[in-house]
Amino acid sequence: MHQSIRYKIRLKFGSVTSVGNKWKPLVGFVFILFIMLNSNFQLYCQKVITLSDPAYIDESIRRIKETDDNNLLFLKFTGPQTYSYLELMSIIESSIILTNSDLQEINSASIVSEQGNMKILAEGFIRLGDHILLHGNAVDTLTMDTQLCLIWLDLELNILQTKFYGSESEQEVFFSYCVNDQGNIVFVGEYPVSSSYQELVIIEIDSTG
Repeated sequence: MHQSIRYKIRLKFGSVTSVGNKWKPLVGFVFILFIMLNSNFQLYCQKVITLSDPAYIDESIRRIKETDDNNLLFLKFTGPQTYSYLELMSIIESSIILTNSDLQEINSASIVSEQGNMKILAEGFIRLGDHILLHGNAVDTLTMDTQLCLIWLDLELNILQTKFYGSESEQEVFFSYCVNDQGNIVFVGEYPVSSSYQELVIIEIDSTG
């Protein structure tokens, strides 16, 4: 377990009702429809390219990031969708695909842990440069405990190291992050993931992990 600054916040939200707000999506849709019907509005698709693995049928692209040399990195999920995130972590495989600007594949790699009992689900890119830094969540397939996970890869998509953060046996998951004025990465998540009544948890990690 790696050290980090960790906060827990219990929040209670009151009920707020706004008659006007519920009509905003409809008003926006009608406005766009009006513009389309009263102008020469056309949409063109220049190119459709499929990045698929013939061994799988359930695939989705979750994130796209451009590299410094104008290549593209895609974060892909493979496996059936489910309503339970805990179950999703157990059955979904995450991988990254590197393509050139014309979407021709250059390289790809699966995101796996060197610890056999830890199953990683990568959720997004944090940093690109002389290496690639991904964030995600990991589940211990023996205890079903979940933790924040950081994954470092080189530019050839080889995994250099993985680190796990959080308290044991509390099933924490993290989806959002920001970089504060000290250069540290602050993650926001919730726990326990298996409950219908989650509480907020925040973890702050320095730039070196």
